[in-house]
Amino acid sequence: MRKIHKLALLMAIIMALAFAMACDGGKTDEANKFVDAGNKKVTEANQLIPKVSKMDIEIMETKYENFDEFKKSKESEAKQVVKDYEKCAELFKGAAKDFGDASKINLDAKIKSYFEAKSKEFEKSAESLSVSKEGVQSLISSKDEEEFTKKLKESNDKSELLKKESDALTEKTKKLEAEAKDLIKTQ
Repeated sequence: MRKIHKLALLMAIIMALAFAMACDGGKTDEANKFVDAGNKKVTEANQLIPKVSKMDIEIMETKYENFDEFKKSKESEAKQVVKDYEKCAELFKGAAKDFGDASKINLDAKIKSYFEAKSKEFEKSAESLSVSKEGVQSLISSKDEEEFTKKLKESNDKSELLKKESDALTEKTKKLEAEAKDLIKTQ
C-alpha cells in the first residue's frame, strides 16, 4: 500500500511538472526562436570579423611616403572593409534586438537578466565595429595626412574606451550565465 501511495505521489509530481512545463504557453520555444536567430547573426558576423580585421590591419600598417598615393592605392580595399564592418555591425544590432525581444518574454528572472545583458553586449559590439569602420573610413574621407592622422587617433581612442565597456559587459554576462546555467540553452 505504501509503495502504491509513493508511486501515486511520484506520478502526481511528474504530471504537475509536465503540466507546468506545458503551460508556459510555448514561451520557452518563442524565446529560443529569438535566441537561435540572434546566435545565427553572431556566428555570421564572427566568421567575417577575422577577414575584415586582417584587411584593416594590413591597410593601417602599410608604410607610405606619399599620403595621396597611399590613399589611392588602398581606397578600394578600404571601401570593402567599411562595407564588411557595416555588415558585421548590422548583424550584431540584429542579434541585440533578438536577445532583447527574448528578454521581454515572461520567463524566469535569471534568464531575462541574461538575455538583457547579452543584448547590451551585442549592442556594444555593434558600436565597437562602427568605430572600427570609422578608422578605415577616415582614410577614404581625409583630404590630407594630417586630417587622416587626427581622425584615426579619435577612432582609436573611442575604440579603447569601447573595449573596456565591452569587457565589463562580457564579464557581467558570464556571471549571469553562470547563475542561470541550468536554465539557459547554450549556443
